[in-house]
Amino acid sequence: MSDGQYGPISAGIIRSITDKSYERRKAAALDVEKLVRDLYNNNQLSQLERCLAVLAELINSGNSNQRKGGLIGMAASAIALGNKNGPPYTAKLVEPIIPCFLDADLQIRYYACESLYNIAKICKTQVLDHFEDIFDVLWRVTADADTNVRGGAELLNRLIVETVLSKEDFDIAILMALIRDRIYTQTSSNRRFILEWLNTITTTPFFSVCNYISEISDGLFKMLGEQAPAVRDLCETVLGNFLSGIKMRPDALSHEDKIQMINVLVVHTHENEPFLARKLSLIWLEEFVKLYKEELLVMLSTCLVGILPSIVEHELRADAVNRLMMTLVGENKLEQDILDKTIEVLLKYIKYDVVETRVTVLNWIRHLHSSMPGQLFVHMHRIFPVLLNTLSDTSDEVLLLDLFLISNICQSESAPDQVDISTFGLDEEALKQLSHISPFLIKFALSLLEMFRTEPSLLRERGVLIIRQLCLLLEPAQIYRVICVLLERESKHSFAQEMVSTLHGVLLTATELFILRDELRALASESSRSLFECIFRVWSNRPIALLGLCLLSQHYQQAADVALLLSQVDITVDVLLEIDKLVNLIESPVLACEFGIVGIWEGVLSALHRSYNCTNSQYAPKVPPCRIDFPPLMQHFKTALARRQTEVRSRHRDLLSGVVTQMRSVKM
Repeated sequence: MSDGQYGPISAGIIRSITDKSYERRKAAALDVEKLVRDLYNNNQLSQLERCLAVLAELINSGNSNQRKGGLIGMAASAIALGNKNGPPYTAKLVEPIIPCFLDADLQIRYYACESLYNIAKICKTQVLDHFEDIFDVLWRVTADADTNVRGGAELLNRLIVETVLSKEDFDIAILMALIRDRIYTQTSSNRRFILEWLNTITTTPFFSVCNYISEISDGLFKMLGEQAPAVRDLCETVLGNFLSGIKMRPDALSHEDKIQMINVLVVHTHENEPFLARKLSLIWLEEFVKLYKEELLVMLSTCLVGILPSIVEHELRADAVNRLMMTLVGENKLEQDILDKTIEVLLKYIKYDVVETRVTVLNWIRHLHSSMPGQLFVHMHRIFPVLLNTLSDTSDEVLLLDLFLISNICQSESAPDQVDISTFGLDEEALKQLSHISPFLIKFALSLLEMFRTEPSLLRERGVLIIRQLCLLLEPAQIYRVICVLLERESKHSFAQEMVSTLHGVLLTATELFILRDELRALASESSRSLFECIFRVWSNRPIALLGLCLLSQHYQQAADVALLLSQVDITVDVLLEIDKLVNLIESPVLACEFGIVGIWEGVLSALHRSYNCTNSQYAPKVPPCRIDFPPLMQHFKTALARRQTEVRSRHRDLLSGVVTQMRSVKM
C-alpha cells in the first residue's frame, strides 16, 4: 500500500482508518477531518474531491473494516467542510452511504446511520435532494432486527423530519407518494414509521395533505386492526388530524376524492372489520354527510350498505348517519338511477337477520314513498311482493311497520294504473263489486290470502294481529269487502272456514271495527247493505259465525232461523268449539255493554229447543226494519250447510274406510 494509491490520503491514515479497532479508526477520522479542512482552505478542490472518491471506494469495498473506515471518514469529511461549505458536496457525501443500510453486517448498518446523521446535520436541507433514497433506507432499518441499528435509525429519522419541517417549500407530494406505496405494510415498526411521519405532517400548518387522504385512507383504516396498542392509538390520532383538516378546508377534496373516500369508509363499516375501524369510518361518514350534503346523494346506495348492517350498534353512530341521509333525501329529489340503486340495496337488506336493520329498510321505503311516490312506483312491481313476504316476519315491530307501509301504498293515489286488475283472475261480478277499491289493495288481499293458505301457522299466530292492524290503518269496510269477495270464490272450504273464524272474531271484538259494527246494525246506505250481504254469504261457511253476525246486526228473526237450521248440523268438535267461542264472546263485558244482549242470547239458545215464536224474548230490543233481502241469503246458507254436511260425512267415510283397510292389513 503506497501513498500514491490513495492520495491525497496517506497510506498510514488508510491503514489506521480501516483497522479492526474502533479506537484506531476514530483517531484516524480526526486525521481525515484535518486533511479535508486543509485541502478546502488551500483551495485544492480537485484533491478534496479525490479524497472523497477514495473514501467512497472504501465504502464500496468487499472488506467490512474498509467499509467501516470509509463511513467514518465520510462523516469526518462533512464535519471538516462545515455547514457553510458542506452543502455543495452533499451528493458525494450521501450517495456512497445509501447502499450500506442494506449491508448484511449489522455494524455497517449502524455506522451508516451514524455517518448519514452527521452528514445531514452539516448539509441540512441540501440532503433532501436525496430524500426518496433516505426515506427508503430509513423505512427498512426501522424494522431492523438489531436494537442498536433501530436506535440509530430513529435518531437519523428525527433529524430528517426536522430538516423537512425547516424547508417550507418541501414538495410534500414526494413524501405522500412514498407513503402511499408503503401504506399496506403489515409490520408494526414500519406502520409506526409511516404514522409518525403523517402525524408530523398533518400537524404542520404550512403543509396541506388533506387532498392525499383518498390515496392512503384504506391503508390507515386497516392499521386500526394492528395488535400493538401504540400503533392503533397513533393511527387514530392521524385520522383525527386528517378529518380536522378536511373540516377546516372542505374544498381540499375533489368530487372524485369524496366518492373514493365514501367507498373506502363503507368498506370499513363491514361487520368483519375491527370495531375501532367501523366506529371511525362511520364517524367520518357522518362528518362527510354534514360537510358535503346533497353532493353525496349520488352515493346513497353505497352509504346504505355501510349503515344498514351497523344500525343495531348505537355506539357506532350508524343511526345518526341514517337520519342525516333521510333528511337529505327529504329535501332533495333523487335522480332515477340513484333511486334504482337505492331500491336494490334496500330489497337486499329487508331479509337481514337483525330486526333493527329490517325496520330501517322499511322506514326507508316508507320515506321514499312519502317523498317521491311517483318515482317509487316504477319499482312497485318488485317492492310489493317483498312487503307481502315480510308479513311472515317473526318481529311484531317489523310486521306492524310493514302493514303500515302496505296500507300507505294501498291508499296512494299515485300511479293507480300500475296494477292491471284484469290479471287477477277475477270474474266480472267480483270486479264489479271491487270497482271502487284500490287495485293495490285487491292485489294485497289476494297475496295475503295466498300466504294464509300456504302458511296456516301465519293465519293462526298472526292473522288476528294483521287483520286488526289493517283495519286500523285502512277503512275496515274496504278490508272486509275485498277479503269477503275473494273468499266467496275460495275453492278450499276448510281454508274459508278458518278465515271466517278469524274475521268474525275480529269483527265482534276489535275496537278498530267499532264503526263497522254500527254500520252493519244500521244498514243505512246501499254500500253497508251490500257489504252485509257479502259477509253473510261468506259467513255461511261457519254457521255459528253466521249466527253471531245476525245477532250483531240485530236481525234476531234471522238468528232464530239460523239457530233452528243448526239442528240439522252434525255436532262435531269443530262446531262445539265455535259455539263455545261465540258464547264467550257474547258474554264478555265488552259485547254485553255494547249490545245489551246477554238476555237475548239466552232467548236465542232456547230457540234451539222451542218453536220459532219463542224468539221474541222480553229482553230483546225492538227489531229494526229489515232492509235486506234475506230469502236468497238464507237459501245460500242452506246450500252451504248441505255442502258442509256432505263434506263432513265424506270425511267420516274416508276415515272409517282407512281404519278398515288398516285392520285388514294387520290380519293378513
